[in-house]
Amino acid sequence: MEKKSLLAPLAVSPQPIIRLEYQSMLHQVLAVTVRAGLFSYLAVPHTLEELCREKHWRPYFTELVLKILVL
Repeated sequence: MEKKSLLAPLAVSPQPIIRLEYQSMLHQVLAVTVRAGLFSYLAVPHTLEELCREKHWRPYFTELVLKILVL
């Protein structure tokens, strides 16, 4: 049996599967923000520190969520 190189191009593009995974991750982030009431909270400007204090979230996590929503 012939061994194929792992570096050889794939017969089918993996891009549709990769896009589905990113869409799934985005869906999960949106679900968390909706459940937490983040969008209504952000109707009035707040600092990251205020948001973390109000939602009892860690600053690193909160900043990542906000960056994902901006993208």
